[in-house]
Amino acid sequence: MVTREDQPRTLIFVDMLGFAELTRRNPTRVLEWGPDQHGFTGSGTTELQGRVVRFHHLVDSVLSSQTACGGVSAQVFSDCAYIDVTTSLRALHVAADLMRASIMLDVPVRVGLGRGTYYAFKYSVENTGTDVVTKALFAGTAVVNAHSAEQCGGK
Repeated sequence: MVTREDQPRTLIFVDMLGFAELTRRNPTRVLEWGPDQHGFTGSGTTELQGRVVRFHHLVDSVLSSQTACGGVSAQVFSDCAYIDVTTSLRALHVAADLMRASIMLDVPVRVGLGRGTYYAFKYSVENTGTDVVTKALFAGTAVVNAHSAEQCGGK
């Protein structure tokens, strides 16, 4: 007998492409330069920060749009996210929205959908002085299937 907790769900996995190489090419968040021949100095953020900020903006935007459509659950990391919107039809629409937004914001991503079980065990942030531990404990066949589907796509 399938319990309510074991009902199949469709999970979305979105991954920003090229994160490792981008990080290697931009090992710092801010670049400083100068003085040049006129004595001017300056600083600016690298493409690493710009792309990460744009990625999280697109994920936040899509998640925000789903709160009025029946809720959303997400685990968002530095360059990827798992998103649960319960049904396959909603997941399809959210995945398409993610792809459109990523093209508009010039953030290369790959998306995979996976159907199966999904169990969210624990989410927590522990902040004690200078120590911070963030936990997102989750599992299920939808997690594995969404990740596997994302890996099958071309870059």
